[in-house]
Amino acid sequence: MNKQPTADWDPGSDDVQSNQCDAYDCMRRLCPIAYSEKLGWSVFRHDDVMSILGDHQAASLMDSTLKVRLHWSYFLAA
Repeated sequence: MNKQPTADWDPGSDDVQSNQCDAYDCMRRLCPIAYSEKLGWSVFRHDDVMSILGDHQAASLMDSTLKVRLHWSYFLAA
């Protein structure tokens, strides 16, 4: 059974759009592999990108239940 992952962030939100550099820095720290309804999966750290590019099959098995959801209060406090 494949179900839609739960969104970790909203790249179109006013918080993200008003300061994208801070938002991406925050995502790298708190949720480096994140899902959004708008973009699908986003990978924020270079080492993670390189690992995924080097092992497509393992990356295709990513399970969103293993990730910590980002709560926007963390972003606003950062």
